[in-house]
Amino acid sequence: MKKILLLGFYLGICSILSVSFANVGTVTLVNGAQRAGNVNAIIHYANGTRDTVAGSVWHPKGTSGSDKATQLKNDCMQCVGATAVAIGGTVRIASNGANGEITEIDIIDNTNQRLTINSSNLNDDILTVGVKIKGTGTCVDGMAYLSLDDCGESISIPTYGKTGVQVAEELASGIINCNAELGATIISYSMGGGETGVIRFLNLPPEFSTITFDTGGDCGLSAIISMGTNTQFIPTLTQWGVIILLLLVLAIGMVFLYQRQTSLAVAGVAEASSAKPKLFDRKLFTKVFAVALLIGIAGLVAAYLYYGSITNADPFGIVVSAGIVAYMAHLWLMKKVEDKG
Repeated sequence: MKKILLLGFYLGICSILSVSFANVGTVTLVNGAQRAGNVNAIIHYANGTRDTVAGSVWHPKGTSGSDKATQLKNDCMQCVGATAVAIGGTVRIASNGANGEITEIDIIDNTNQRLTINSSNLNDDILTVGVKIKGTGTCVDGMAYLSLDDCGESISIPTYGKTGVQVAEELASGIINCNAELGATIISYSMGGGETGVIRFLNLPPEFSTITFDTGGDCGLSAIISMGTNTQFIPTLTQWGVIILLLLVLAIGMVFLYQRQTSLAVAGVAEASSAKPKLFDRKLFTKVFAVALLIGIAGLVAAYLYYGSITNADPFGIVVSAGIVAYMAHLWLMKKVEDKG
């Protein structure tokens, strides 16, 4: 019995010290491509590597956001460190753990620059959003747009004859009030020798809702929108670690109470001092574990169907948790049988 408890404790500690790779980036590709082109992405990981998702399909003007999202998802099947799921016009990119956490995702939609990101980005751990604008506005009626829903601010500006740096400065200054309302910092600056303007949203609250950005389609300006944590890769207490730790504490407490009750029940018997309560029944445990595991697998399938992805830690967490729950249930059943006897 001691070996079983030690093994469970070891698995729980391993799970607690492991790093969660559940972080997810979500981007909505607006329906109706304003021009022909493709969708690309660059996924950066904590270990310094990256996956470059090159758009393999050339979309004609008018292509739906759903088709563009499906293309990006299919191209990411070659990704080493991430998996992608397309739900309508939304792409959810999640780390699979091979390269560690996702630290930044760059999305380049050459068909339509209006992109939307929301609070599900990077598992609600997103800290910064960046927009890089390059080129010069060539359309007389060209307009750029930027909004941040949480503070109710939005701005539209003409882009004709303006450089990416100028457009970035004007858009950022138009929602400057969000700094005070959200406790965030919204800045703009130039890079690449003054050829590219950058808008940076720093210290965003994890529960922020939606940022929408648009450079106005095929009007001389190109843009990349990125999201990232900009944090060090630090192992943290995972959700499965917490669950397994709590289950282990409950199981150990249950064993202690069971032993105590059994000892009291045999008190006064001549051989009570040498009596050892039975703490494990292999046949009963196998049956209960099978039931617990089936319930866990059903829950895992339901989670996948609802959320569109699971992490590498989920199957491990299900198996370990099912084992601990099954042991506690089988101990309870053994106690019921003894009480009836």
